[in-house]
Amino acid sequence: MAEDQGVNGDRWTEQGSALLDRLGWEKIADSNIDLDGTEGLKHGIDALFKYSNGSKLHDEGIFFEAKYYLTTSFSPAKIQDWIYVLDEKINSLARSEKFLQDYPDMSEAKARNGLLFLWFKDVRNFYNVVPTLEKALSDVTLPRAKTTRKSTRLFVMSNYDLLRLAALINSVGDWNRDKKNGELKFLYPSRKNTPVQESSTLTLEYMYSKFILARADEGDKRNNNRPDVVFYFGEHNINSYLTLRAALLSMQIIQQKSKLYIYQYIRDENFRKIMPDVTKLFQEEGYPEVEFRYMDQMADLPTWMANIH
Repeated sequence: MAEDQGVNGDRWTEQGSALLDRLGWEKIADSNIDLDGTEGLKHGIDALFKYSNGSKLHDEGIFFEAKYYLTTSFSPAKIQDWIYVLDEKINSLARSEKFLQDYPDMSEAKARNGLLFLWFKDVRNFYNVVPTLEKALSDVTLPRAKTTRKSTRLFVMSNYDLLRLAALINSVGDWNRDKKNGELKFLYPSRKNTPVQESSTLTLEYMYSKFILARADEGDKRNNNRPDVVFYFGEHNINSYLTLRAALLSMQIIQQKSKLYIYQYIRDENFRKIMPDVTKLFQEEGYPEVEFRYMDQMADLPTWMANIH
């Protein structure tokens, strides 16, 4: 029924908002609001967010849309329509004096980002629709930038991406509750002679990375060095870990004499065969100890999202 679809959609907006909140994003105003765009047009937006970009001068402003669907109701054309409509909303609102006056947090940020959370509620059938979804995303024609506006950035996440982020959040939460080495902060490599940044916020671009770096804000009791943490979503083979090590070296992240924790998302029973060799790769660069842990692999939303009604 249409009424049920609306209720479920509103709940999914709140559930998606809870995930973004745990990644350090700040919600602006209420959910499901009508906003004043240019030329007197009204635009419905599920939610507005912003987050600090650390070393950059301005916060990032995000227009958030949440879609809640059955796999059997999904068609590739919907992706193109959603992207086009979201881009038009951002274009209109970002140039609207009324909108920027009503929501000064967005006027002070780069209000250029659109984020779409697409959740297929029949989770067991999700992987059946993945090929169709991936092709639909690859076939999307991005709207042409107009001379009167700045270009927008559009992001889409579906079940796999969202459960991966939920697993990251659970692992960070478990670490922080342990209180052994203090809370974790996400690490952002230095850019253009800026130092490495530490933040409680995970940015849009970072969400898609095959590895996410973090560092504890307190040292361990033995040597007072702050542990490094890698949340790793890649494959388990020597070449992949060589690539990870090279990335850490190029980013100048590696701390000698600090313990390294690698949280793995993909589970591979054959990893034990190469674990000593992988351990040696990182010990050669100065880490005296390397510990491997697993992140949660969930088939459905975690309880802290599912319990939101």
